[in-house]
Amino acid sequence: MRNRTVSKHPIHTLLDEFFSKEEIRNVITKYQNKNSKVSKWLMFSDYCLDDKSKANDVMTYVLMPFESEAKYTEMQQKIHDMQPSDIKKTSTVNETFLSYLKSANVLIFSFVLDDRKHFLAPSHNQCLDGIKETLQTICDCYEGWKKTADNEDILKHYEEVVDTIKHQLATLNGKNPNIKLLNDILITAFFGAYVSVKVLKNLSIEIFGWFSDRDKVISGKDNIIVPIFNYFQHNMLGGKQFKFCTFTPNDKVKPFFDDFNRIADVVTGAIADYNLEEDYITTDKFNKVLIHFLADNKQVFIFRIHKIDDNYRVGQITMHPK
Repeated sequence: MRNRTVSKHPIHTLLDEFFSKEEIRNVITKYQNKNSKVSKWLMFSDYCLDDKSKANDVMTYVLMPFESEAKYTEMQQKIHDMQPSDIKKTSTVNETFLSYLKSANVLIFSFVLDDRKHFLAPSHNQCLDGIKETLQTICDCYEGWKKTADNEDILKHYEEVVDTIKHQLATLNGKNPNIKLLNDILITAFFGAYVSVKVLKNLSIEIFGWFSDRDKVISGKDNIIVPIFNYFQHNMLGGKQFKFCTFTPNDKVKPFFDDFNRIADVVTGAIADYNLEEDYITTDKFNKVLIHFLADNKQVFIFRIHKIDDNYRVGQITMHPK
């Protein structure tokens, strides 16, 4: 097996600097201590990308412990009763729902992305090379994992992942390969894995479940995002062993976790709508989320990622009510 490692992306380094700041470290440490006895964890996520009516492209990840079946069911029912629809399908957001979320045992990370098509590299060709290199590294890793498979099912899964990645690599060698979706898949998987690792790294984990809103980033390219996420998370956690579970999107079936994704949905919707430069939102429902939930909320971290003259920048957005 070739020994390949992906060199640390500049944004990875910049995020590490942010997460080493005392203010962020203290919030995460406090959260870890509060949930140190929980071994099952959930992450929900939602995205708003390429919506011409919105000011920002946004990705949001919500982490929470699975404390008990009873607690999970109670929370699900409360969300369902208070905020039964996604933010885009409703004219208002329930303030009781927002204050309930403030008291909930969740940690939320949002990323506002400017010019994400040049996220991996400045030019199309460099970006293409970066995607190929990353996919090849992930493929090599799964080839190595095949040798450690405990049973036939796991081995078969690793073999299927290798075949899927090889198929995607082959499509990138054609004329004018479309890399936009793979670029988005890598970004989404990286951010999700990164924030989950920041919360889970000092905890003993038995099960981790990632449940995302349905869209092409999740279901596209044969659901390749799942093994990519798994690779990033596994490597960042230094090979810590636990059971990873997820949900394969199916547009005909409503996901069982739809209510929980409402948390990520209202956050994503409000931040996507908020024009940061002009301090402007299109309707009052988004303002409610900004003021009653996101402002002065230590449970929520919002990062803005952009470039100035080919140099990456990561900034943290903090909101305060006027």
